[in-house]
Parts: sequence; C-alpha cells; structure tokens
Amino acid sequence: MLDKPIWTEQIKLLFLCLALGLGRVEAAPQKDKRTKECEYQRFHGQSLGKDGHVEAALGCFSKATLLDPHSSDAWADLGTAQMRLDRYDQAIASFTKAISLDPNCIKALSFRGFCHAMKKEYSKSVQDYSEVIRLNPEDASAYTNRAAAYQRLGKEKEARQDSAAMQKLHLSAAALSYCQQGNILAAQGKDHEALMWLTKAIVQNHEYKWAFLSRAKVFARTEKLDRALSDINCVLKLDPNNISAWRLKATVQCEQQQFSQAVETCTLALSKQKDDLALLNTRASANWSVGNYKGAIADYTAIIHAQPNSFMAYDSRAELHTRLKENDLAIADYQRAVSLAPHDDRLLLHRASLYMTMKKPNEAIADCGKIIDANPQDEEAYESRAQAYLSLGDYQKAVNDLTCAIQIDPENSFADYKQRALIYRKMNREDLARKDDAEAQAHTPH
Repeated sequence: MLDKPIWTEQIKLLFLCLALGLGRVEAAPQKDKRTKECEYQRFHGQSLGKDGHVEAALGCFSKATLLDPHSSDAWADLGTAQMRLDRYDQAIASFTKAISLDPNCIKALSFRGFCHAMKKEYSKSVQDYSEVIRLNPEDASAYTNRAAAYQRLGKEKEARQDSAAMQKLHLSAAALSYCQQGNILAAQGKDHEALMWLTKAIVQNHEYKWAFLSRAKVFARTEKLDRALSDINCVLKLDPNNISAWRLKATVQCEQQQFSQAVETCTLALSKQKDDLALLNTRASANWSVGNYKGAIADYTAIIHAQPNSFMAYDSRAELHTRLKENDLAIADYQRAVSLAPHDDRLLLHRASLYMTMKKPNEAIADCGKIIDANPQDEEAYESRAQAYLSLGDYQKAVNDLTCAIQIDPENSFADYKQRALIYRKMNREDLARKDDAEAQAHTPH
C-alpha cells in the first residue's frame, strides 16, 4: 500500500510542466491573418499567465479560440488557465475540445486527468493517464498520478504496479525531485532557474532521459536550438525508440529551417511508430517547405486515412493540389473539407481563391457571400469578392465591397485604396481615383 496520497499542492503545480511543449508545426508555411492573430493572443496570454495574471490570460485564450476554433493548442491553453483558476468543469470541456482536434495532445490529456482527480472522478482520471502512458510509455509523472488515482479508488495492486513501473525508469529520488522543481519553474516562465534544476537532475542521474527532454524543451522555447538538439540526441542515445524525442527533434529542425533533415527525422521515427499523426503532420509541413508537394500530399493522405474527418488535412492537401495545378482534385478536397466544417470561413475563402484561378468568379462570389452572411466583419471576404466582381466587369459592386473592407480595417487599407482607385479609373471617375491615391499614400505601410 502506498504510504500517503500523492495529490498535494506540490504535485498540483507539477501538472504545469507539460505546458512547456512546443506547439505543433502548422500544416502550411503561410498563415492567414486570423491564424496570426490567434498566435498573438496565445503568446500574449502565456506572458500574462507567467506574470500571474491568469484571469487576463484566460481572456486572451478565449479570443484565440474564437479566432481559430480548430486550434487544439488554443483550447489547451484556455483549459490550462481555467484549471489554474480551479474552474475544473470549464477546463475539462476545453481540454476535451483540444483532444477532439488532436487525439495525441498529451498536455490536454494529462491536465484533464488532473481536473477529473480534483473533482474526485478518479476512474476518468485513470482513463486519461492511461492514454498518456499509451502515447508515451515512459512518462514518469503519468505513472505517478495514475497510481494516486488508483489509490483513491482502493486499487492498491494497480497503484503498486504503477509505482514499480516508475521505478523501472531508473530515476533516483533526488533526480526526480530536481526535475519536478525544474518543470514547475519552467511552467512559471522562470527559464534560467528551471535550467539550473534540470541540469542538477542530469548531474544526479546521467541516464535520466526525461530531464534531458525537459531541458531540451526549455532550450527550444528560449531559441537555444542547437543546445536543444544536443539534449534530444542524448535522449535518443539512451532510448532510440523515444517517440517524444523524435517528434521534438523534427520540430526543432523545422524551427531551424532544416526541412530536409526534418523529413529524414520523421521518416526514421515513422519506421519505429507507423502512422504517428504528429510525425506525419510535421513531415508534411517539411516536405511542403522544400517544395516536395507530392510527398506532402502523400503524408496528408495518410493522415486522412487515419482520421477521415480531418478537414484541416483535406484543406492542406487541396492547397498542394492547387500548387500542382491539379485543380479538380483540389476542388474535390475543398468540397469534402467544407462538408466536414461548413462554418469554417477559411475553407470557403480558400475555395473562392481557387475558383478565381479557375476563372469561375460566380462560384467565388457565392463562397464569399456565405462568409459575409455569417460574419459581416470579414474584411478578406469583401476583398476577395471585390476581385470576383471586378473580373466580371461589375465595377460598382467591386467598389462597394472594397469600401466595406476599408471601413472594417481603415488602418491597414493601403491595398484597398489602391485597388479602388484603379476601379474608379475604369469607371472614368478620375476625381475619386485621385482621392483614393491620396488616401493610399496616407496609409502607406511603414
């Protein structure tokens, strides 16, 4: 029987360690305006959270989920803030949403397990930690916390088995303590102190691969990418089958823009764990970045095979088909993506752009109209529809849409004024064209 329950305030803080992981690599190298704004809100929220302004951070994460409701990272951030405020029901809902978008999101699974434990829903907590262990069989904290849940359920045999499993990871008590302290400090944004404690853990136990991996995450987050790779290679030397380390290595290589190496890393790791979605997604992005569109299409096809309802994979594959001028295949993928996520404005906007490439402006106008009906403040939809009207020679409607775009975002309207001036000249309205030229000059980006 375990000597005492493990759910303490110190262990409660320990759960924050998982927040150190790098965000997943975007499927496509280019990001639209809302995706960038979502990332900004996440970054700002994380900064506020590190300073203890958790309520304000929560507001930023809420905005991030509205800007990109399909970002598992944004939902996991929102759940983390809710958890820190002891709003466990809300946090569970947010983590569940993150997991539905990314079933391999260990952070969301582990934190949801913690929230269930705080609500005394120990069976559900066990389920979440079991999934974490399935994804990462050497996650010491998952064994520790599942053992605590088993103990609360009166399952002493299972609790002892988990404790024994953790001991088999060759972690000394001192090294584990140092690593826990380092992870807590890292979660609080105290990177210098965290590195000190994680280094002490490694000195205490040179085979403590999870200390190496935790330190690699801190190095990567602080853009010390070469040192991160050095620690990751130490992990892989100790455990060549450590998929978490392979994932992080590929991600860091992408951050270094070493995309060819990232492809090789993912390919080697996939030979060890076939159809790992995180690795497939990273390799797809890396293949895309080096111009290997066929390779990226193959990776997204594998993702779709594993997750047939992954509209984001269809969207990315459609863009790749577009680049290869395989427009019919691209349209088929967009049709499937839109059927899976009919209210996702970005999908409609991407399809509208392809329709314009295919010289089908009426279809583009229809897609942009759906976006505007749902969100009358969508500047990009007005701009895209204006281009479609212009191609049809319907100058007045093009002017109307550009006027709406300017009203929505007057501070970033240089291109819209220039475009509207061009249309006014086609309408023989030189007076209005000159006014727009002057406005464009006044709004020239600095």
